[in-house]
Amino acid sequence: MTEHPVRTPGGRPIGTLGTGSYPPAGTVSNELVAERAGTTPERISVKAGIHSRCYAADHEATSDPAVEAARAALADAGIRADQLGRIVVATSTPDHPRPATACPVRHRIGAPGAAVREHTQGTGQ
Repeated sequence: MTEHPVRTPGGRPIGTLGTGSYPPAGTVSNELVAERAGTTPERISVKAGIHSRCYAADHEATSDPAVEAARAALADAGIRADQLGRIVVATSTPDHPRPATACPVRHRIGAPGAAVREHTQGTGQ
């Protein structure tokens, strides 16, 4: 394991050891988003620099790609899920209001000892 300058009082390292991503297969154009948001595709492109975005399939919840991204991050870090101390999920589309989406992620990747935290955009949670 890489030496980390920041450690818990118990001596465990704190830091990001690996990263992962898992974009859903579906894409949606600015035209559809603009229609739903009451704006124009051009405004979205200019203001946000986004031309299309990934959308999960109807049968997928936020936790589904989060689990795959977590598995990729664990592989990138070269560690096991049971070595994690904390799982953080940041989303504007949680699976449910409660429990946090990080809870099913923790369960499905096999990290029972990890604390969970979720930040849901716009709610202050």
